[in-house]
Amino acid sequence: MKIRKVSYKPVSVKKLLKDMRTYSSLMTDLAYTAFLYNNKQLAEEVMRLEELVDYASYLLLMNAALAVRDKDDAEQMAGIMKVASAVDTISNAAADIANLVLLGVSAHPLVDYVFEKADETVEVFEVKDHNFAGRTLQSLDLESKLGVNIIAVRKSGKWIVNPSDDLKLDAGDRLIARGSLESIANMERIFGSILEEEEKIVREVSKNPIWKKIGSMIEQLKDTTEFIIDLAYSALIFNSKSLAEEVLKLEDYIDNLHTEYELEILKETDLIAESPKPSLGLLRLGIAAENMADGAALMSEITMRGLEAHPILKEVVQEGEEIIFAVRVSDASSLANKKLGDTDIPTLGAKVIAVRRDKKWYFKPEDDFTIEPNDVLIISAYSDTKRTVYLMAKQQLSV
Repeated sequence: MKIRKVSYKPVSVKKLLKDMRTYSSLMTDLAYTAFLYNNKQLAEEVMRLEELVDYASYLLLMNAALAVRDKDDAEQMAGIMKVASAVDTISNAAADIANLVLLGVSAHPLVDYVFEKADETVEVFEVKDHNFAGRTLQSLDLESKLGVNIIAVRKSGKWIVNPSDDLKLDAGDRLIARGSLESIANMERIFGSILEEEEKIVREVSKNPIWKKIGSMIEQLKDTTEFIIDLAYSALIFNSKSLAEEVLKLEDYIDNLHTEYELEILKETDLIAESPKPSLGLLRLGIAAENMADGAALMSEITMRGLEAHPILKEVVQEGEEIIFAVRVSDASSLANKKLGDTDIPTLGAKVIAVRRDKKWYFKPEDDFTIEPNDVLIISAYSDTKRTVYLMAKQQLSV
């Protein structure tokens, strides 16, 4: 990896932290996809993003240090620096996953089995001279026509994350698209993917009870890791010690799960001997998941130590591509007394990551969870769906 020389530049702490969070989130999506499809091009994009996060981290430390004037500033900046460190930890873990591809460590068949069950995937596409070059994202209208969301564009070597509708595409631009497996497949047929498609081989792995158990653990590690990061951001912006405590409990749970996961893999000595590199990939995947959870725990410590989040932190989380917000469900809301799966929330691409009912918290509610009047929903969603959710809940709330 090329290491970029760092020297002081006057850049706002808010911009640097926002860039770090955005790039880190994008890296996580791309890293898992690169590993699953053994795609070196995508893995290289992850490594480029890691370099951007590392560079921004150094600049942030320099600018934050210059902004401290007294003890109050020092306390608030300590929180910002801690979050920057946590985001850096998460991005490094994502880079570790992508680097497996560059080292020739292909995904174990078990990873295919787990990820094929996912609701969404990420894919990379290249703009060709014909049909798409010279057009704006708005004119292509890929979201309404194909159901895909363009989350980033790499143009002339530079990343544009969460691009505006008026962005004009040029030949050679690379688009990072997120969507359902079906919508991405439709885009591949129309657009043409730059990823090499390999013939799918029927796997027998899922029929083995031991490997099925390990597959379930991979699923738990991935899902819980994604959830704990969302929860850590929630604890931070809502200054909630109860949420921060849950983050630390989940971090302990992931540590224990990771240990059990590694022991189960190491028991299968015959299979490891037959395919050592893919088995190594499974072990490294678990380590990366645990490191991401450690990053989330670092964020929750800010709240647990009594350091209230700097306003900049709240703005960064609320202005990202995917934001976290809270709403209280009123008696008149269409959400009241309905099961979560029967509401329009899932169709908006939004996730209810937690529910507070009086003083009790419910984390990662399932589709059969019944929403009651006065419940506070903690939601992760794209920024353009926020207003719709507010209208559905009939009431806005800052927790």
